[in-house]
Amino acid sequence: MSEDAPKQIWFVTSNQGKFREVQKLGRAVGLDVLQVKLDLPEIRGTLEEIAEDKVRKAQVATGRPVIVDDSGLFVKALRTFPGQFSAFILQTIGNEGLLKLMQGVTDRRAEFRCCAVYYDGVRLEQVTARCEGTILDAPRGRGTDGFGFDPIFVPTGHLKTFAEDVATKQKISHRTLAYRQLFARLAGPGS
Repeated sequence: MSEDAPKQIWFVTSNQGKFREVQKLGRAVGLDVLQVKLDLPEIRGTLEEIAEDKVRKAQVATGRPVIVDDSGLFVKALRTFPGQFSAFILQTIGNEGLLKLMQGVTDRRAEFRCCAVYYDGVRLEQVTARCEGTILDAPRGRGTDGFGFDPIFVPTGHLKTFAEDVATKQKISHRTLAYRQLFARLAGPGS
């Protein structure tokens, strides 16, 4: 890790599962990821716009180097719905409602996207990563760590849902890919 790279980063999330996942990824590159819970208003926009707005607000509120992310499930046949509204859709209609919207739809392609952003008051780093796959006709397995679409999403090249194969999820998920790239930028030479 470069000498001027941050050693401690505050991750703004109230989701314990997400925190543990990102903390482990940080530890792998020598970053101490700590959790801070903030109730920040969220703008409407793309994942990138939402995440950047949130990280700037979080840095002002804490005065510390912070990371945030915004993520969603983007279903091709539904014109990328639920996208950045994924959390709201999970709370309202859930997997059952999403599957109902997809009844009779043959194109089941979808992707999870995660935009992870770091900001220390001066330096802003942003990474968006994707994990492509398909949506099943019915759930398999149970959601893990609060990630509710896991039982209906099978990543490309795999046979099991993220809910059925957490080990695979931890290696190839959109969040894992985004934070690996973000942390590599932060820890790399010239950072």
